[in-house]
Amino acid sequence: DPKASPFMLSRGQRQMVALAATVVTKPKILVLDEPTCGLDYMECLRIMQVVEDLRDHGCCVIMVCHDMEVVLDFATRLIVVNDGKILEDGSISCVFENNAICDEAALCAPLLCAVSQGLVKNGFDACKGLYKRDMLVDALKKSCNL
Repeated sequence: DPKASPFMLSRGQRQMVALAATVVTKPKILVLDEPTCGLDYMECLRIMQVVEDLRDHGCCVIMVCHDMEVVLDFATRLIVVNDGKILEDGSISCVFENNAICDEAALCAPLLCAVSQGLVKNGFDACKGLYKRDMLVDALKKSCNL
């Protein structure tokens, strides 16, 4: 309803409207500050699908995010900042495998990272650096001849 007050929209709907207002300008670089904060799972997915589509069409997306599950699912590179200082800049696996950096930044690695690292410690070397659910399952099946 075009006459409806924007204050009646849910947080996710307001986030989507704000993102849409930016997307129509076709930015080359998009900086997002906690775009999924306070959203439910489905709202988060919708927002991140738009962000992925932008990235896939050549937009450089820089996102500040404290939700490491979102980072794991959508980021291609991770820069860890603590007290205004860059502690690490690298791939998801590079960062989450560096326990010293995670400890210093009070960064809690996603569950799949812990699972992958635990499997490697128990002899499943094929699981090293695999933090996407499908890739991890495929590596396990292959290792177990399933």
